[in-house]
Formats: sequence, C-alpha cells, structure tokens
Amino acid sequence: MDSVIESARELGKEFIAIVTETNGNPSKIEFIRISEDSWDWAEPVQLTGVSLSREVSEKKVSQPDDISVSGNSKKLEEFLVKIFGLDYFIDDSEFQIKVKDKPLQITFFYEGDEIGPRLNIKKIGE
Repeated sequence: MDSVIESARELGKEFIAIVTETNGNPSKIEFIRISEDSWDWAEPVQLTGVSLSREVSEKKVSQPDDISVSGNSKKLEEFLVKIFGLDYFIDDSEFQIKVKDKPLQITFFYEGDEIGPRLNIKKIGE
C-alpha cells in the first residue's frame, strides 16, 4: 500500500479509489485521502449494483477538459465534490456526473449522452 500511496503523491493526486468486490461484482469503493506526509481513509461508498459502460453506451471518452456534478442528492453531490474536487453543475461542462436520491445513483454523461458506468449506491459511510 505504501508504494501505491507514494506513487499517487508523485503524480500529485489527493485521493486513491479502491474497488472491492463480492462474488466477482463491485461492492464498495473505498477512498484514501493523501496529504504531503500522511494518509487516512475517507468515507466508503457501498454499492448495490453497477451497470458497466458497455451496457449503457458505446461512446468512448478520453480526458475531459471539465467535469461538473449535479442532481437531487445533496449528500452525494457534496461527497463527490469533496473527494474529486469537482465543480457543482456548470451548464456547458462536456462531462457531467449526475446524482439522484431515490434510488441513490451516480450516472456519467458526455456531451449530453449517458456513457456509464451507472453506480447504484446502498449508502455512503460505514
């Protein structure tokens, strides 16, 4: 784990995402918050299901210039803004992460089209 954290520091990253699985399916995303001389665990996201990109769209996206988050789940919006340093909804963002409250879900859009994956969330935190 130390080498992964050190590599992330060298790349100037502030978070590492670790996806754990149950029976071959993603079940939780855990985050490590990295500072200059230490690290700690951030709140995990427990998943109930994932629809993969290929199940949602064939559109491919490389490195978007800007990313924003919007939706009707304030807790999930605030979590994504904090973890990934995203902007709240910007009308002309080419890449958007949309969140909804019931069911708790994250979806990804590029130039207005859903591109996946679609993450169904059980809860945020332990």
